[in-house]
Amino acid sequence: MKIFEWSPIEYVSMISRDREIEYNFASGSPDPSLIPVKEFEKIFQEVIEEYGYRAFLYPGAGGSSELVRNIEKYYLDKIGVSLRSDEEIVIVSGAQHGIKILSQILVEKGDIVIVENPTFWEGVYPIRFHGASLRGVSIDEEGLDTYYLEKILREGLKPRFIYLNPTCHNPTGYVMSIDRRRHLLEIAERYDLYVVEDDPYRPVSKDPPPSLKSMDRSGRVIYIGSMSKIFAPGLRIGFVITNKDLAEKIKILEQHDFSTSTFLQLAMSKALEKNITEALMKRCSEHYDMKRKILLEALERYFPERYTRPVCGFFNLIYVDKDPEIYVEKAIERRLLYVPATRFFVENPVYSIRIGIGLISSEKIFDGIKVLREIFEK
Repeated sequence: MKIFEWSPIEYVSMISRDREIEYNFASGSPDPSLIPVKEFEKIFQEVIEEYGYRAFLYPGAGGSSELVRNIEKYYLDKIGVSLRSDEEIVIVSGAQHGIKILSQILVEKGDIVIVENPTFWEGVYPIRFHGASLRGVSIDEEGLDTYYLEKILREGLKPRFIYLNPTCHNPTGYVMSIDRRRHLLEIAERYDLYVVEDDPYRPVSKDPPPSLKSMDRSGRVIYIGSMSKIFAPGLRIGFVITNKDLAEKIKILEQHDFSTSTFLQLAMSKALEKNITEALMKRCSEHYDMKRKILLEALERYFPERYTRPVCGFFNLIYVDKDPEIYVEKAIERRLLYVPATRFFVENPVYSIRIGIGLISSEKIFDGIKVLREIFEK
């Protein structure tokens, strides 16, 4: 039986619609001040002039050849991701679209899939929807506990694949250590497993570690990238890197919905060609690093020893004493929005809330955390 349920993220978005929100800690959108609006205004005009009506036709299977070529030529090396000779890039409508299609291909009812505990709810929902049972492996400041993972595999657990967000983890903000990355790839090789690496925050993070994909020597890592955090989520451009057999299956399913716009693919291709990425990556990483420092100062003051310490990305967790869903309406009355994160735990749930720094301005962060503390105190 299919399970239809709203994510905790969409839930708070819906109930706060048309309400005045001053402190938005719930959104996963990037900071609006960083979206290169003027650059895209010019790029959109150039696309129309160069391609004319062709920019408005159906997209080809797997994405426009121009965008695929320019991601490989101008983008992958900047984010530390490599492409093997036996692999392809497939364009999808954002990272979550890639996860959805992969779930359709890889998951059969009754399969077991390993995920981090906690994990990104909307990332794993398609996996559950297609009939898999999720098995959570805890994470700490060094990322996924690969030693526990190895233990349960040695005891006989046979998962279909491993899904994780090792760099700038959503929702904790942790980064997987190099040693555990190596260990995970050794485990995947030993037990013949795919590893699905969901990696949307790498382009906006300062000095991230090598991607699992770049460390992969046998093609076991399926890499999911996104342009949402570095450019804009409304463009709906993501990509998957995988072996040619799996890439062909993704292309076939991507053709079922034609959800990635031809025009926007051509615009993104031109943006990469103009090489605006490098300066934008630097600007974004410095900006979010500054916002994260403000957040950590506020958390240390108002929630000491009750939060995960984010290294990069947009998010972290605050641990609370009562069910955070009870307080959502109170928070909205105080013009504040957060995401109840208890359901982000697939095993052993912990009362917690997810805090994001993407949309909220740096000037509002400190006061917003103070208001949040008052809400939970009362």
